[in-house]
Amino acid sequence: MRPYSTYSLTRPKYLCRPIRLIFCISSTPTECASQELSLLLFFFKSILLLEVEMPKQDLTELQNSLDKVEMTTSAPENNRYLLGVLLIILATLIYSSIFPVTKGLISHISKEVLVAVRFTMAAVVFAPFLRNLNIRLVRDGAIMGLLFLGTYVSATFGLETFSANRGAFTFGLSAIFVMLFDLLLGKRIAPRAILGAVLAFNGIGVMFWGSGESLNGAGWLLLCALFNSAFLIAIQQFVQRHPTVQLVAVGLWVPAVAGLLWAAPELTGHFEAIVASLSVNLGGLIYLVVVDTIVFTWIEMIGQRWVPATEVAILQTLEPLMTAIISFWLLGETFETHDFIGAGMVLAAMILVVTRPKVEESSSPVSVLTESVPQPLELLATSEVFIPVINLQLQTDEQQILDEK
Repeated sequence: MRPYSTYSLTRPKYLCRPIRLIFCISSTPTECASQELSLLLFFFKSILLLEVEMPKQDLTELQNSLDKVEMTTSAPENNRYLLGVLLIILATLIYSSIFPVTKGLISHISKEVLVAVRFTMAAVVFAPFLRNLNIRLVRDGAIMGLLFLGTYVSATFGLETFSANRGAFTFGLSAIFVMLFDLLLGKRIAPRAILGAVLAFNGIGVMFWGSGESLNGAGWLLLCALFNSAFLIAIQQFVQRHPTVQLVAVGLWVPAVAGLLWAAPELTGHFEAIVASLSVNLGGLIYLVVVDTIVFTWIEMIGQRWVPATEVAILQTLEPLMTAIISFWLLGETFETHDFIGAGMVLAAMILVVTRPKVEESSSPVSVLTESVPQPLELLATSEVFIPVINLQLQTDEQQILDEK
């Protein structure tokens, strides 16, 4: 009897299967842990690679069973959503340092110069990716850049007369504005998201109660939140149309050019003094450019491919909590009792939105099986992962076929 590998599994179609298929012995594929999947994949690859003898009839039945039960599961989509949430949380943690760092820098560097230097240095890093552009990409990147510029400029004006820790909680109102924009666009909002946004809004209100902060600075930071919510909604659309790296490149050059034009009079009149102040604050500038601009923008845009803008806005309510800690560490800003109460409400809102209710399981043990003729699988042709489900249902299907014959 010939070895297993000399039969029809040697065709290219089946040689691709060890890499693309995973045996998941479960009625619910999404519940399989990664270690179990790795073990089962190793087992399946071993069967094909080792010289294991098997009757040709059994081999044919195995091939037919694999073709019959091959289906696309929702696990990759769920994994992308989870990865997107983690990236947004990481971006939020990074962004939490922007307000304290900016407030510290504007005490030594003018707003115009700070905006110009921040975006110009970041744009230079992405300059090599400004190729193969088209009108639609340039248009969307320009819109993104203008919203990005509006967000940061309004924040710098607000932080001149407003504390960084409470200002970050004003920025958290982005969640409310995203809800309003979605309602205006006719989108349906989940009740949990609405409840979380209301809770976050009330938490921010509790923090401002009796704070005595400047209304002028609060107005600028409220405008900052409005720009940011529009930025989140726009990015949700743009990242689906264009490569992320090119979109980031165009989006950074727009505020860079605008910032240079804004700062041109001051750069020409006080160039030596500006260079001296920049050299003294070089560490903060490098951190603002590399971490708070390049890394933050990159991972946030990747995360927004898989997470709705409404949930991104709620996830960003974690940012004020971290900002409060960093502001205390860098600037010595402190909280009062009502600030801690409001911060707890904001954190509860984030948990409420992120924790999704479990989807009810279907009563049938196996989802709809693909009855079409299987097509050859190409190595790494797509990012989909096909998972065959070995189930007792196969025995029932085989019995039905025999009965029909």
